[in-house]
Order: sequence, then C-alpha cells, then structure tokens
Amino acid sequence: MFRVPSSLTKEGDAMSIMEILTLLLVIFAALSYIDNHYKRK
Repeated sequence: MFRVPSSLTKEGDAMSIMEILTLLLVIFAALSYIDNHYKRK
C-alpha cells in the first residue's frame, strides 16, 4: 500500500506533506471512532 514519497519525484515536498497530513487525519479519525465505539459498551 505504501507509495514512493512524492518528494523523490518532480512534484516536490509539498505534495508529500499533504499526503502525510491526510494519512494522519484519517488514522486519527479512525482511532477516535473506535475509541468512542468501545467506550459506549
């Protein structure tokens, strides 16, 4: 699932940073959802 970092391509570091931030946001949202789900039980 891992791709070659965009910083190694002509796109530059900006795209790579955005991809990392997006992944972190998705992971954080998933962990928060799971945590809240199990707290209800």
